[in-house]
Amino acid sequence: MAAAASDKPPLPWRALLLVGAVSVLHSAAGGNVAHHVVARTPGSVSGLIALQPFFAGETPTASEQRLRDAPFGSPERISWLWRAFLPPGATRDHDAANVPAALRRDAERRRAFPPTMVCVGGWDAHQDRQRDYADALRTAGGAEEVVVAEFPDAIHAFYIFDDLADSKRLLTEVAAFVNRRRAAAAAS
Repeated sequence: MAAAASDKPPLPWRALLLVGAVSVLHSAAGGNVAHHVVARTPGSVSGLIALQPFFAGETPTASEQRLRDAPFGSPERISWLWRAFLPPGATRDHDAANVPAALRRDAERRRAFPPTMVCVGGWDAHQDRQRDYADALRTAGGAEEVVVAEFPDAIHAFYIFDDLADSKRLLTEVAAFVNRRRAAAAAS
């Protein structure tokens, strides 16, 4: 297999790739997938950017109760999404859904988690779980840096509206985070 791979011509873009300077960015429900990919590949990425990650738990949080009528916050819609995603018979406390609780339970396995930026919207029903995720990363001790970027006036997925000032600010903050991680990788 290795011989076959080396027989292939080099890909021109690979010369530009700074291995160890790759950041993974996800939004909303992609947070679960990205978190678990990064957790299973320690040392493979230099940073994780979690744009309003969509996590769950059986007990509703204060923000989920308060913002149940906010865009993307309907409890019925959210319940359906989790039933479609999780294995049959699983609850929203499953490790794939309740990532903060899983981090706390399995702290020893999370020692090599990359620096992480968590974006939180003030009108996002999931904001309590997003902050809890950042706290769980800090508590587990695996991430050397956890940055929480707060957007008090933002709904869930606000960044799809590129004319919003918060969308522009988010891009600036994400770029700064990625550039810091890239510089750190280049220096090591």
